Amino acid sequence: MLVEQARGAWVDEQRWFGRLCRASVEPGIRDSSVSWLGDRARLSPHQLRAALQWNANRKTPRTVLPGGQPLPAGDGGPDERGDSGDRPEHARGPTQTPSGW
Repeated sequence: MLVEQARGAWVDEQRWFGRLCRASVEPGIRDSSVSWLGDRARLSPHQLRAALQWNANRKTPRTVLPGGQPLPAGDGGPDERGDSGDRPEHARGPTQTPSGW
């Protein structure tokens, strides 16, 4: 009951950031980009940007995800999401989000 009450006080962006954090610790994806992790966490591009913005606006924002991936400085907009294609072959994943995600 306490957990449900605590979750009720969370905002969507905080939940999305939590999903991103959980995706970051999956085995074998340490060198993945934040945008790829967003796909892995089943976040839309809008949700990923909002989650990164929520983190950036915190009193003490995270600069690194729990899995070791650095977070972009600022609001995590399209120029800062780290999607440069430099992630390892095993961590590339789909280039487009499947419909229904």
